[in-house]
Amino acid sequence: MKTAKQKKWRRASRCFPIIYAVLLCMITSIKLYGTENPFEKSDAIYRYGAFGWGHAALYSDWLENYPPQNWACQVIVEATPEFVQYTTYQDFLDSGAFWGVRYCALTYEKRNTIAAIAKGAVGLRYDANDGYKNPGVSFRCDGLVEYSYEAVGIDIISSDTWWSLTPKKQYDALYARSSGSVIEASITSPAANSKKHGTITIKAYVSDGNDGSGIERTQFYYYDSENSFYLIGTDAENADVSRESQVSWNTTTVTDGAYQIQAVAFDQAGSSLASSKVTIYVDNTEPTVTNTKP
Repeated sequence: MKTAKQKKWRRASRCFPIIYAVLLCMITSIKLYGTENPFEKSDAIYRYGAFGWGHAALYSDWLENYPPQNWACQVIVEATPEFVQYTTYQDFLDSGAFWGVRYCALTYEKRNTIAAIAKGAVGLRYDANDGYKNPGVSFRCDGLVEYSYEAVGIDIISSDTWWSLTPKKQYDALYARSSGSVIEASITSPAANSKKHGTITIKAYVSDGNDGSGIERTQFYYYDSENSFYLIGTDAENADVSRESQVSWNTTTVTDGAYQIQAVAFDQAGSSLASSKVTIYVDNTEPTVTNTKP
């Protein structure tokens, strides 16, 4: 039987991967910022494991206040031979040959649910046999992935049992993901080279595709003649797959002339894509009328 001191140490040790990730983020966030996020929240991640059956984990989140594009800040939930715990993406890769990231088509609500279930299992004990998928009690690595997906109505391996389920079977049943990124972002209004005055509405079509994590927000910018850019506003409405985002812009706050406008869409995994720039002409000068009649 474990002593109170041993139990306290075990609870504290579960926090070490997160503390380590925070320190690693502080060191590497500047160097690695801007690299593309290789997967979406709730994707299953696989590497080599015991007897060649593989090892499974779930990408659950990224550390708050750090760029999600930074691999050092990506948090993984995995069932190890002792208990379910948090770890870092890099630690996961360092523990065996990386097989790849697998996914299936999910809305961002379902992705958030899967991630929440996985995080809720942290601290539960590991069981390789009958308790491989025993919510609230114990999990095996592939059992945790299977149960989290089943919670949103997806059976990766139908009618699985502790002896029939393996990470390798899950890996083969899911789709391969090479990268996670916003599929499309394009300005739909106003038209290119149009003349505008007063307050206008800028619209953009944004899409994360059927297998993405969903649109999280769209930011709109304008560029002046010196190519300096300024934020017009943010449309923070979410979307499962795609939507038309929009903001209002009071053009009387800038001088007359040519401007370029652009939309930047962000998905739930932190990936982003900028639209092509569209040039418009602002003219808020009132026409003058001169009486030429003597």
